[in-house]
Formats: sequence, structure tokens, C-alpha cells
Amino acid sequence: MRTISADYDIASPPDRVFAALTDLQHVKNWRTLESVRLEPDGPAHVGTRIHTTVKGPGQAMRFVNEVTELDPVRRRYDDRWTTRYEPRGIFRLFGPLLGRIIRQGQEKDMAVFAAQLVAG
Repeated sequence: MRTISADYDIASPPDRVFAALTDLQHVKNWRTLESVRLEPDGPAHVGTRIHTTVKGPGQAMRFVNEVTELDPVRRRYDDRWTTRYEPRGIFRLFGPLLGRIIRQGQEKDMAVFAAQLVAG
């Protein structure tokens, strides 16, 4: 299992950044996603499932993630920006490359997020 983790500095108050990052109903405004659906619909909470689809090599890739921690007071959230993946078959050979591609996508998404947050 591989893990990608990153830290980003955004020129905005921490409470505002946290609120925008965890507003999963609007995540498609800044994430490179084909589709997003929350289960149940409405504001996210621990246990909310996030169904996403992204454009993959040759076909769409679908993911279901579950919010495991969401604490606005301590500004703690677990699920969204730590990406875990396990390449299978021939893609095992491309594990390090896939990690870089995922990280680059996250960096682009965070740049869009930061620009929207600072402008708004």
C-alpha cells in the first residue's frame, strides 16, 4: 500500500479553509472530478460516504470513501487529502509514476481551491 500526503499553505484564516475543504457538496467546484455524490445527501458528517468518479487511463475510475473524522472545533478531518492506492497487475510497475500523477493532480486542485478561496 502506498500513501500520498501533502501540506499546503493557503493565505486565508484556518476556520475558513477548513469550512471550505469540508463542504463536500461544493467539492466539484475545485476538484478534478467527473461526478460527486454524498450518501446521505446534505452536509458531511462522520459516516458520510463520498462517491466520486474521475477520468482514468482508458476508463472512468470510481471510488467510495467514508468520512472517518470531522471535527470543526479542532479542524480535523480524515479521508479527503490522504490518497491510498494499491496498483495491481501490470500497474504495479507504474506505482511510483502513478503516485506522482496523483500528487500533481492534487496540487493543481489545491491551487484552484486556494485561488477561489482567496478571491471569494
